[in-house]
Amino acid sequence: MIHVPRDGADPPGAGRRGVPLESGGSQREEAGSGMDVRGYIEANSGEFFAALKEWLAIPSISADPAHHADVRRSAEWLAARLQKTGFPLTEIWDTGSPGDPGLPTLFAEWPAADPDALTVLVYGHQEIGRASCRERV
Repeated sequence: MIHVPRDGADPPGAGRRGVPLESGGSQREEAGSGMDVRGYIEANSGEFFAALKEWLAIPSISADPAHHADVRRSAEWLAARLQKTGFPLTEIWDTGSPGDPGLPTLFAEWPAADPDALTVLVYGHQEIGRASCRERV
């Protein structure tokens, strides 16, 4: 979760990474920062696609027990990427029970100093299965 201060301020020590949701300026500028978000994305798109390609190369097929270690590796990759981005808290939670291990869950949070900050929740899951020959046609 990312908690976004309503005034556009970043979480303490975050630098210019907060992304306020309310904007009084142009759609291309982050509220209060003058940052050209679209320009930043375009300038860094090669790095973003390279990282995505690296992540997607991990065969995290949750439906195949032979790939459960890859599902964990995928969660670890994303946790490291979020930390590199500036998230102060990332945790990989084990699921399941003794004797019946589940698959990992990743939790990340970037709290704001402002208790009235808006909250952005991003949810995703790795519940993919191997494509059969029939599905490829």
